[in-house]
Amino acid sequence: MSENSKQIGYLSVLRVLACVCIVVLHCFKYSCSLASDGIFVINDSQMNISLIIQYVMNWAVPCFVMITGALLLDPARNITYKKIFGKYILRMVIAIVVFSVLFELIDALLSGESITLYTLANGLKNAALNKSWVHMWYLYMVIAIYLMLPIFRKITANTNKRDILYLIVLLGVFLIAFDITFNGIIKSLSILNQSASLSSDLQDISNPAFYIFIQKVWPLYLFLGYAVHKEFVKIKPVISVVLILSGIVFISFFVLLEKTVYNEAVKSICYVLYSFNSSPGFLLIALGVFSLFYWFRNAKSGVLFKIIRQVDSCSFGIYLVHIIPIKVFMVKLGLDPYKYGGVFGVLWFSLAVLVISFAAVWLFKRILLLCNIK
Repeated sequence: MSENSKQIGYLSVLRVLACVCIVVLHCFKYSCSLASDGIFVINDSQMNISLIIQYVMNWAVPCFVMITGALLLDPARNITYKKIFGKYILRMVIAIVVFSVLFELIDALLSGESITLYTLANGLKNAALNKSWVHMWYLYMVIAIYLMLPIFRKITANTNKRDILYLIVLLGVFLIAFDITFNGIIKSLSILNQSASLSSDLQDISNPAFYIFIQKVWPLYLFLGYAVHKEFVKIKPVISVVLILSGIVFISFFVLLEKTVYNEAVKSICYVLYSFNSSPGFLLIALGVFSLFYWFRNAKSGVLFKIIRQVDSCSFGIYLVHIIPIKVFMVKLGLDPYKYGGVFGVLWFSLAVLVISFAAVWLFKRILLLCNIK
């Protein structure tokens, strides 16, 4: 393996770790939701720990975007409009359409409904409006990144280290502040019930299906990943660990504070600070994890790294399909992982979902390969 390949290899490890965290996140998300609805019976301590784990895992999505920035913002890479539209964006569009329809079919089957042309049409409508399953929003956001990629790459090609750091500071201050403020207003309106219809309208405006970044925080993570990868930002391992722990403490504090205060306005502020993608807690953890793995980018590879490469090659597919076993076992069959070790039961269930998802994607890719060979 070449030196450059080894250095890029740390991104594979990061992708796999982020993929694992996404699976854990959604397993706890569904567990907490079913517990809140009274379907799963857990005590307050289990609920609080589950919520903390769920939201701590949210660092994974910003880290995915940082990986994209490290790879695609590099001026040395030849990325043409043809590749952007003919490969990157086309792949996302196909995934959105195919899986939105597939998920609509699965919902119909799980609810015992018959599959009709209306089912297919509704799947296509969900694809157009970003109304499919909870995790599909990420694909629309990635399309926005790809659409802006030629402009973003002009910035990295014609700026120096100081310019990039200045841009990151601006994005960090204004995008995070704007997102927290804007979503805080929306949440406050919703919780205080001052204007339910206005709150709903504002929520739709802030989360359209297709968009170019205006108030969204994702360009910050894109350029931050590029800056760390290019060593414009150098963070020692001990500082990386401090950042990670600080982010965990930040999120845990506001999760628990929301549960203990009675003022609804304070509750809404806490919720925005620990749950939205602009949370400073997510930024601290994502930056800490990314810089920590970059520091050990030249570590020797072995059998473990080969396994990681295999999982990494299936990571996009795992992201797409992992909700299926969660819905089948938890929602349809009523499997309560809390009965098998409490919070640890959900963690074991997360591992099972990861294995099932990886096996399904790996087998599907091998079947396609054999079809192509024949």
